[in-house]
Amino acid sequence: MDVRALEEEGLSATTPVTIEVSGISARSALQLILQPLNLAVVVENEVLKVTSRQRSKGDMIVISYPLEDLLQELHNSASIKPDDEARSKSLSQIMEIIRTTIEPESWDEAGGRGSIRIYTLTQRLIVRQTSDVHVKIRNLLDEIRATRKLPRLQSSKGKYLSNAPEPTGSELKAVTYS
Repeated sequence: MDVRALEEEGLSATTPVTIEVSGISARSALQLILQPLNLAVVVENEVLKVTSRQRSKGDMIVISYPLEDLLQELHNSASIKPDDEARSKSLSQIMEIIRTTIEPESWDEAGGRGSIRIYTLTQRLIVRQTSDVHVKIRNLLDEIRATRKLPRLQSSKGKYLSNAPEPTGSELKAVTYS
């Protein structure tokens, strides 16, 4: 049992759970028991481990997303000279699109573990999320860039961001794309 994950969900290892089923697999029975409690099972070191659904999705990773090209293009198309207030407003709009369309329940504002912050000075979004959510964010930003005929973002290694390998490992990692 992942005690910390249970506590995050307001549960404990002694929370009673009952279910009566027959003719289904153990996997299905576990899912029926755990799903209403917002829990999941993962295999760790060949052992089944009960954890929260959020934690079952993987480690949290921090990635810095530069948006200077998008902001410049947005302001050029609106024929306005961008100032700090205009940049901040545009960054806020992009941030809100991400938060409301990509796994809305996973963000800290909704009680999840993910966070997204604006850094107006560097025109970046700093996102702490799971790997699968980062893939969705990169895909969304690639789509926005494609509709505006902008080149896709490249990583510091020269690979396209959407083709970059997924980081794995420790609880928190930092990756910067330029």
